[in-house]
Amino acid sequence: YVMGRVFNRLARIFVVPAFKDTQCGYKLFSARAAEVFSQLRVEGLAFDGGTLFLASNAGLRIEEVGLTWRCRTASRVNVRSGVMAFVDLWRIRWRAKP
Repeated sequence: YVMGRVFNRLARIFVVPAFKDTQCGYKLFSARAAEVFSQLRVEGLAFDGGTLFLASNAGLRIEEVGLTWRCRTASRVNVRSGVMAFVDLWRIRWRAKP
C-alpha cells in the first residue's frame, strides 16, 4: 500500500502531473492513440505512466473517468519489480529531456 502511494506520487511529480491514478488497470485507446506504444521504452509497472506521458506529449486528449474498483487484496508487488518501476519513472523523464 505505502509503496503504491509513493509510486503514484512520484509518477505525478515527474511524469504525468495531471493524473490522479496512473496505475488503474483500465485504459482505452483509439487506434491513433495506440501509436504511442511504438515509442514506449519501459516495461512492467511503469508502462501506464510511460504511455500516458507519451500520449500527453503527443497532444492527444486524455480523460480520467471514475469507476468502481474492487481491489484484490492478494495482489502484491515484489521488491525487484517495485524498484524497477521507480527506475523506469526516472528513465521516462530522462529520455524526454531535450
